Amino acid sequence: MGSVAVTLSAGTSGGHVRAAVLHGVIVAVAAGVGLWASSRTIYKRFGHLLLAAGLLWSLATLAEADESVLYSFGLIAGWLVSVVAVYLLLSFPDGKLLARSDRALVGGIAAVTCLLYLPTALLVDAYPQQTPWALCRDSCPANALEVVAREPAILASVVLPLRAVLTVVLLAAVTVALTLRWRAASHLRRHMLAPVVLAALVTLISLTGFVVVRLAAPGSAAVDTLGWLYGLSIPVIALSFLIGLLRWRLFVARALRQLAAEVGAQSGPSILGAAFRKRMEDPTLRLLWWDGPTARWADSTGAPADLDHERALGHVATEARDHQGLPLIALVTDGAFRDNAEVRDTLMRYAMNSLEHRRLERRLDESMRELDESRARYASVAVAERRRIERDLHDGAQQRLVAVRIRLELAAEAMERNPHSGAGLVRELGDQIEQALDEVRSVAHSVYPSVLADCGLQDALRSQARHAALPVGLDASGVGRYPPEIESAVYFTCLEAMQNAAKHARGATRIAVSLRQGADLRFEIADDGAGLPAGYLEGVGIANMRDRMADVGGSMTLESLAGEGTTVTGTVPLRRSHD
Repeated sequence: MGSVAVTLSAGTSGGHVRAAVLHGVIVAVAAGVGLWASSRTIYKRFGHLLLAAGLLWSLATLAEADESVLYSFGLIAGWLVSVVAVYLLLSFPDGKLLARSDRALVGGIAAVTCLLYLPTALLVDAYPQQTPWALCRDSCPANALEVVAREPAILASVVLPLRAVLTVVLLAAVTVALTLRWRAASHLRRHMLAPVVLAALVTLISLTGFVVVRLAAPGSAAVDTLGWLYGLSIPVIALSFLIGLLRWRLFVARALRQLAAEVGAQSGPSILGAAFRKRMEDPTLRLLWWDGPTARWADSTGAPADLDHERALGHVATEARDHQGLPLIALVTDGAFRDNAEVRDTLMRYAMNSLEHRRLERRLDESMRELDESRARYASVAVAERRRIERDLHDGAQQRLVAVRIRLELAAEAMERNPHSGAGLVRELGDQIEQALDEVRSVAHSVYPSVLADCGLQDALRSQARHAALPVGLDASGVGRYPPEIESAVYFTCLEAMQNAAKHARGATRIAVSLRQGADLRFEIADDGAGLPAGYLEGVGIANMRDRMADVGGSMTLESLAGEGTTVTGTVPLRRSHD
């Protein structure tokens, strides 16, 4: 608003109105884009430079004032705009001069301004009349800062031509530097640089043309045209900055969509790294994976890598860790993404998602394999159990029933001869039938003991403890009733552990069984023997015990130390089982 007011205060003609509008647009665009960029951490420095350019331009519009002091300071502020404009062009997009040549060019422009422009404000009678910041021609105010009585002749003959030549040479060098940067940039970097380089060329050409034409043909219309083109360079640079960022974001979004379509969730490090380099168009980008067994970083080929060495070389390494703080994956680049943390973080999240998906796929495959193995073991156990039942029935109840049938035939024959003796044989058959029933009940109880179904875990285990080969101490206070599948799994697991201790725990004299109920049902079977044989720890019996626990959502661990006995511990989540 101040720029517009100062311009309109000099007059309300059509030229002054157009100038006021242009000054307002220049300052507003530079300030608006500068404020937005300043709110973004990565572009904060560049935003501050845009704000400085807008402020200097607003001060430069003081050259439109009729008062000589304001007019003089306005022209001085206009000289400083050129330094900031060159700094903006060479420091895009992060506001830093990374190359030594860029720092030299900005230093050269600043030196010419400080040595050949600013001191002349104290020596000249009047400033050049055609400037991008003032419309006045023949009636411009006098220089209010002149400290000498008469302008030195050397200014017009030496200083003014010298500074014009040096300015043109430095601006040409800036143009060459930007052109070389454009040619050396990767295709990816050009997505962001293209609008800014175009704006830079227009700015530098217009400023160079303005300096040359004003020196060669002062008063010509071309000077005014080139001056206003240069004046518009500030908002053009600001808008090209936004356009470059928009092109960058569109490119990254498209590249990520292509990555999602091309790279499967099961892709390995080499495929994922190659896809990143291809779609992001950055050949320097590499993915490193943490190799847990060797405790070192490795690239996609498996070759060892050193993050500290990469950083020492000036590369940017973004590292991701798991919830325990252990390293997982690292993204290393020295190209287009070195100064764009947002894109690096996005790629890291993509890689982490792929890594997590692959981990879950492996866990699922492992669970499916364990499920298949468990089913196979259960099928084998079921077949073995069916054969045992058949054998028990054949060797026990079946044989007794066959004997009963034979005795029935003998009793029938005896009754035909002597009814009294036949009656005695029939009475003997009752005892044999009772024995057959006992054997049938025994077989049935081995499948699911009736005491377990009727009375629960505590009584069932106490019944088994009374008939165990070794003395058993049972502590099951506070244990209640549970779903049949839980009681069956815990009962048979404890029974298997007690039988293993009796058969395989060398030198064992007693077995301790304890059950505790909290949020989970926990049980422990421990003996005081010399420990189980090493080969038995991975036997079928142990696998069956683990399978029983897994079926009800529980787990089982076995610890056997030489000379210290064996302890079997199990846990079943009760809350989960009741849901």
